[in-house]
Amino acid sequence: MSDEKCSVIIPVFNAEDTIEDAIHSVLSGTYSNVELLVVDDCSTDNSREIVDALARQNDMIRHIKSDINQGGARTRNLAIKHLSGKYVAFLDSDDLWEPEKLEKCISLLEANTDIKLVAHDMNYLTNKGEKVGYISAKPRSPDEQKHNNEKGIPPIVFTSTAVLHADVLIKEGGFDENWDVGQDTEFFSRVAQKYGLLVQGEPLGSYRLRAGSLTGSNWLRKRLAQKCVIENNLRQRKGRTPITLDQYMINFQQNTPLFEKTFVMRQALSRHFWRQAGEAWLNNKSVFKTFFLGSIGSLLDPATTVYRVRRWLKSRA
Repeated sequence: MSDEKCSVIIPVFNAEDTIEDAIHSVLSGTYSNVELLVVDDCSTDNSREIVDALARQNDMIRHIKSDINQGGARTRNLAIKHLSGKYVAFLDSDDLWEPEKLEKCISLLEANTDIKLVAHDMNYLTNKGEKVGYISAKPRSPDEQKHNNEKGIPPIVFTSTAVLHADVLIKEGGFDENWDVGQDTEFFSRVAQKYGLLVQGEPLGSYRLRAGSLTGSNWLRKRLAQKCVIENNLRQRKGRTPITLDQYMINFQQNTPLFEKTFVMRQALSRHFWRQAGEAWLNNKSVFKTFFLGSIGSLLDPATTVYRVRRWLKSRA
């Protein structure tokens, strides 16, 4: 097992119900050489007091406090100047890690020295703390990564799954603070394109699916952020200057033909309803609400519905 230090960045905003469990999931892991950089984004609940108490008990925890609320990208970036590890990992304050997460991810990095970023699959975590479902990280192979690079396709990497070399994070300047949504997709896509990505094909953490999340409430902007990432990946391959998310939004509103614009909005709204259907089922086991929301999603985008059903049937085979 490697003995190199790993810096774990945990952004916190009003997470009094979950932050202690998140921190313990790191400290109870099999990889012991870690420092926890817990960055509070001006919480108004008891999050600061909880982290302060934990930091007094364990000198592996460093509590960094912001006096103004800045959002996820800036909050994570605040920790960069405090890094002392060779590797860096991220954990959202309402997610959890499995005990062997860091051990397996760092071993994968050290066995593939030409790759600078690894990620893994995730379980869904209900509001009752039950691990259900499954989210697959992608790409699943070097060939798929090569194909994605050529097409500009961003990887599927949840922030709480990523482990990378700290010098890459520093060199790239962290997350783009001009992106109010999709910062994780933009950053990990940028890193994967330049430095390579490998996926540990097992769920080494759990992602809490919450109603009213930023992803859920910004359904169109989130979808356009993904398309902007693809555009910028292709621009990078051609040596062209990337554009900002705001520029992409303006171009979409002003220059996209009505038919294409309607199609994109319909597809994005369908995904929004499917996400809500998933929340209703995982958190409340509400058959009627799940069916109702899923039906709207199906009507808005039948082709994607067929794809989802085929993928589900394949996973059950």
